[in-house]
Amino acid sequence: MFKEKYSAIYDRIEIDEQLLTSTLTQKRLTKKSTKPIGRFVALPVGAVALLFIVFTLLVNLSSTFALALNNIPTLNRLAEVVSFSPSLSDAVDNEYVQVIGQEKTIDDITIRIEYVIVDQRQLHVFYTLQSERYDNLWLSDFRLMNADNTPLDEYIAAHLIQNRNFMEYDFVQEDLRYVMFSFIDIDMPEDLIIEGNIFDAQESELISNETASSTFSNLYNPVPIQSFSIPISFDSKLIQQIEVIDVNQEFILDGQTVTITTIDILPTQTRVNFIENEGNSAWLKFLSLYIIDENGVRFGQAENDVTRVGFYGSDIMLFNLETLYFTDSQNLTLVITDAVWLDKNTEPTRVDLVNNVAENLPPDVDFIEAKGVDGDWFLTFSVLYREQKHNDYFFVDTGGLMHETFSSEFYDGSGNIQLFAIRWGTSNGYEVWKIYDEEDLGDCQFNASINPLQMRFIETPGAFGDMFTITDYSYDVVYLIPSFSHMSILEAPIEIIVQ
Repeated sequence: MFKEKYSAIYDRIEIDEQLLTSTLTQKRLTKKSTKPIGRFVALPVGAVALLFIVFTLLVNLSSTFALALNNIPTLNRLAEVVSFSPSLSDAVDNEYVQVIGQEKTIDDITIRIEYVIVDQRQLHVFYTLQSERYDNLWLSDFRLMNADNTPLDEYIAAHLIQNRNFMEYDFVQEDLRYVMFSFIDIDMPEDLIIEGNIFDAQESELISNETASSTFSNLYNPVPIQSFSIPISFDSKLIQQIEVIDVNQEFILDGQTVTITTIDILPTQTRVNFIENEGNSAWLKFLSLYIIDENGVRFGQAENDVTRVGFYGSDIMLFNLETLYFTDSQNLTLVITDAVWLDKNTEPTRVDLVNNVAENLPPDVDFIEAKGVDGDWFLTFSVLYREQKHNDYFFVDTGGLMHETFSSEFYDGSGNIQLFAIRWGTSNGYEVWKIYDEEDLGDCQFNASINPLQMRFIETPGAFGDMFTITDYSYDVVYLIPSFSHMSILEAPIEIIVQ
């Protein structure tokens, strides 16, 4: 399909000197609207010669055009990187990839964008980092800008780390790295600017104790060695349109009424859109669901999904499943097995920082401790993995689902809303803080002066850790906002025929 799309574009090229000049200067296919030319049309000898010149230039100067005409072996490298995602693997197998080859050098550091996989709702960027000076580089703090340097709104950036690397700085320079931008509802621009910061595990100094906003956070806030801004351009004519299935079916789950409105099928994902009834006594926070076709093939929760529990309004939400775009499935059934709810009358979780006790915790969440130093507080919770009655392989492969326990906002002792300075999770264990003597500190991950407050990991198989940092806090009590209150595990799945 993707090759044919390139061929169709090629067939519309009007062979003239302007195109030749544009190709030489821009090194990519012109966006000019052109008159179609049949494959077997009689042309003057000069025009035929020019046709071959332009064709050769397009193949050699436009990596995207060349990819469409040849099964280039370099995609094997990309296929390995996206092997964790069935949707992205399908995109690569069907050559739904644009080769970019744009790079920018900042001092000694070269950022090269190798490929993109892009549709109307997601932009997947694959890049490399090269440097003779730095050995442990990584990028973070990603931001998207329009070509005119105005901020692009309504997107979520997720810097995903492949399975073979535990930490970002475990990458070597030859590795292909990956960042995904997931959009809510925009027309995908074809010219963007990606901005962010560059760090190095050995040479990014930490914020000093005197200037750090938090005693706890200075170990987690290395100073970037550089910032970056790199333009990225791709061919919007190769972005496939969204296939929309109108469903508009209502179902009742645990006494709550939910309506499936539409299912959007894209090359990188299948989006299932829901609306909740305003009269429900609980908000839907998560669904375990999949689509099955007439051959029994499942399309489950997407592993690269960052909008699985994304609310974009008070009563609207969506979930991402693996893509159906490259299949020939005709009959589709949506299967719902489990749901997670937040009762609308749920009280906040009260944490007494002085006495180290917590009240009104969500189910399967244990409060471990609150550690305070110089007005900063570090809260640790241990949370059981969720068990689904009708396990999808997504949950099996990930060893359980690490889920959100509390909102990123909390109430202080005066009832004002604040944000946590830092929050993170750890699988099969949690982290607490311990004060060490200077002689016990040893080598640090970063070359910087540090305080004697260090983390200690406590292993807890079957449970993950959820940690929060509050800075410059003068109250003895904090009120956390639970993200869920109960879970519905269905004896028999709900099945809805959608096509």
